[in-house]
Order: sequence, then structure tokens, then C-alpha cells
Amino acid sequence: MKNKNLIFIVIHCLIVFNSCEDSSDKDGGLFYEDFSLTDINPNSETYGQAIGLSFFNGKVSSYYFSHQG
Repeated sequence: MKNKNLIFIVIHCLIVFNSCEDSSDKDGGLFYEDFSLTDINPNSETYGQAIGLSFFNGKVSSYYFSHQG
């Protein structure tokens, strides 16, 4: 019984670690897909503009996607 549990754990770990992707570019930095969404917040400085990763290039930024309603 212990051998079956050990085999299960080893196989599970191999599957988990092999399914992880390396999202770094050739320079060693992280790579994220560029996207843009229209800012619909009327109180924002960027209201009506398409903003995304390229808009804040080189700056620290955070994104929160919520259900509008």
C-alpha cells in the first residue's frame, strides 16, 4: 500500500512540474502577452483610452479584472 501511495505522489509531482511553462524570454526576463482594453472609468485620467501592458511600458503596474454590473 505504501508503494502505491509513493508511486502516486511521484507521478503526480512529475505531472505538475512538467506542466509548468517557462515564461521567460531569451534575456531571462519575464514575457507577458500584450493586451489592451478600453478604460471605462469616467474618473480615470485615461478614460476612453485603450490601456494595457504596452501603455505602461517600463513601469510597475497592476491589473484587476472584475465583472461589470
